Amino acid sequence: MFEEINAAGVGVVARNDRGEVLAAMTERILIPDSVVVLETLAARRAVQFALEVGFLNAVFEGDSETSIKAIQHQAFLYCPVGHIVRAIWSFSGSFKRFSFSHICRQGGVLADALVKRVRMFSHFLVWMDSVPLDHYNGYLADFQEFQ
Repeated sequence: MFEEINAAGVGVVARNDRGEVLAAMTERILIPDSVVVLETLAARRAVQFALEVGFLNAVFEGDSETSIKAIQHQAFLYCPVGHIVRAIWSFSGSFKRFSFSHICRQGGVLADALVKRVRMFSHFLVWMDSVPLDHYNGYLADFQEFQ
C-alpha cells in the first residue's frame, strides 16, 4: 500500500506448468481498508485476468493465508471480505478446473516487484509472454522456486 498517493498495487503473474510466464499485469487501485481486503481484491483481479487472457485451467496462489482460507472455505457470511469472495467464486465458474493455495512470501517475488511498479508508472500495464527487463531477476527467483 502506498499511503502517500492513497493507492495500492495489484500484481498478477500467470505461469504455465513449467513456471514460464505467460502473462503478467499490474494495476493501481484505491487504497483499501486493510491488507486482507487488498489481498482478497488481488485474488479477485487474478481470477478476472486469467479469464481475460483466456485460461480455462488455473491454480491461484497468494501469500495472504487469511484471504486464501476465506476463498477456499467460501466465507461469504460474517467475513469482512465476503462480498469479494462471492465475486471470486462467481467468476471461477467459468474455469474447467481451478484451485486456490497459500504460498510463502518468497514465492511471489515477481508479483511483488510488479506491485511496486505502480507507485511510479501507469495505472494499468500488461505483458504477454514476457516480463519487464528490470524485473527479470524476480522472474528467475520465482522460476527457481517453481522448479
